[in-house]
Amino acid sequence: MFSKWFLAGALVALFGTVASQYGFLEEFNEDFAFYANETKRDIAELRQWNSALIREFNRELLLEMARLTTDSRANDAAFLDLILNFENIGDECREQVLYLRDIHVLFQNWDIQYCAYYAWNGVSQDSQNRFFPYHNEFARENVRAISQVLQTLGRNRVNDVEAVRYELQDELDYYRNLREGQSEVLWQEIEAHADEADRIYRELDDCRVWAESLQLADHEYLTTYLESDCGEIEVTTLPPTTTEGTETTTEDVGTTNEPESTTPAPETTEDPETTEAPETTEAPETTEAPETTETTEDTEAPESTTEGSTEPVPEEFMF
Repeated sequence: MFSKWFLAGALVALFGTVASQYGFLEEFNEDFAFYANETKRDIAELRQWNSALIREFNRELLLEMARLTTDSRANDAAFLDLILNFENIGDECREQVLYLRDIHVLFQNWDIQYCAYYAWNGVSQDSQNRFFPYHNEFARENVRAISQVLQTLGRNRVNDVEAVRYELQDELDYYRNLREGQSEVLWQEIEAHADEADRIYRELDDCRVWAESLQLADHEYLTTYLESDCGEIEVTTLPPTTTEGTETTTEDVGTTNEPESTTPAPETTEDPETTEAPETTEAPETTEAPETTETTEDTEAPESTTEGSTEPVPEEFMF
């Protein structure tokens, strides 16, 4: 009976000693849990600040795009009214200018789309490449802190109490330093949004001015058509062209008028050696054909050797 009570007391003492020896594990677990919850709250607050700043920046850019779109529509409406009420022009010219105006409106829309795309690309690059790369790594490390006690026990011998205690303390210090350092980095990333936003906004405003100037230039160009009653676009035939020695008209492009020349034109332009001679009467059998010489631009074609020949020279051998 006495031995049983002695054994029970010994076991209680042993468990009490073990519990007191490993009680630090519970303390570290509470410290890591407190750290993880506090850090999670800080990360959420920083993320809200970052999102709010980006939303405000997007709002400013949308207002700038709204001004650009509104001004462009107002300018186009005024120009359309000018076309419809312009006096002293024909209906055909008015329709032609309206057609050209539709084409230029398409170009103006492309200019506005370019400005919008440039602003979107700048905001996208800034929001993705800033803040979140640091935020995501920080959040992953914070999640790991929750189970740090179990990770440490899995890497060390359980009965080596001092080794376990040392690693847990080292990990806790690491997380505390990480929280301070990364929180400062994230605040710097949030502040850097302002400089990037200012740069993108100024460049978007320059793009707005550029698009409006192009639109006004288009309107000035089309106004010249109205003022001249489309004199610049009524070309339906080829314009007259003048070359040295020949004149071409739009009425008959293929007809040329040669200038008068004091030098008589040769009767033939082709070499008699390669060109069939005009029809002639047969020479007497006892008479040899006269020798012929090559013709040049300055000599006349050889005449027929048959006396009394009255046949005319074919037209294909004359200019």
